[in-house]
Amino acid sequence: MNKNPLIETASHSDVGAKRVVNEDAVLEQYPCYLVADGMGGHDAGDVASQTAISAFAEIIPAGKPANFQIVSDAYTLARHRVRKLAQQSERGAGCTLSGAIMIEHDGNPTWLIINLGDSRVYQLLAGQLKQITVDHTLRDEMIERGADPNDPSLPPPNIITRALGGPVDEADTWLIPVHRESKLLICSDGLVNEIADRDLTQMLAAPDSAQAIADMLLDEALDAGARDNVSLIVVDVIDTPETPEVALEDVSTGPTGIIVE
Repeated sequence: MNKNPLIETASHSDVGAKRVVNEDAVLEQYPCYLVADGMGGHDAGDVASQTAISAFAEIIPAGKPANFQIVSDAYTLARHRVRKLAQQSERGAGCTLSGAIMIEHDGNPTWLIINLGDSRVYQLLAGQLKQITVDHTLRDEMIERGADPNDPSLPPPNIITRALGGPVDEADTWLIPVHRESKLLICSDGLVNEIADRDLTQMLAAPDSAQAIADMLLDEALDAGARDNVSLIVVDVIDTPETPEVALEDVSTGPTGIIVE
């Protein structure tokens, strides 16, 4: 379509301060912005994350908005390839997947948000930071079912319940408008485990370039110890054609169920 918003992006993928291998992978190529994080304890996590990202880069044409069917095809290919990799590996292989893909929906540029695992997508809009995605972890699911968040017997937050290559590999999806002067942050848990939401908001709201903000976020995570790999993409929507003024809460009410095998 001709409604091409003016978008500025920047990304980083860093091994961090404690790890030897970077098991994260990043795709920063309009219209697709994705982060995959290789599952800990698997001997091919780095290959799994790169395999997933490569499927999207292969299927989704660069330079123009995608559509539901192309995204579904890309996800199906990523799922198939990572499953095959997991079957061939003695200890298995898998990865999280989270990101934003621009599509045309009802004639308007729209973000199709995709997620499984504990990598995340945030949106900064009108100075407020909102986590769009929901973490697929055992701890979060127990809390959602009514467990006390302060219960010391809760499992640690790094036990993933959904991942490509795992027994449950169904992604959640959301549709949200592309708002001018908004930003998206797509990141692995290695970033958010080191930086509080308050500080994320402050850095994303800075009147700097996407590259400067991405640099600042990585530096902050490294300074905080970077116990895991750190990957992030900053997407700054500088301008866009007129879109309906729809509140985020009205359109991001939960997984849409768009992507199916």
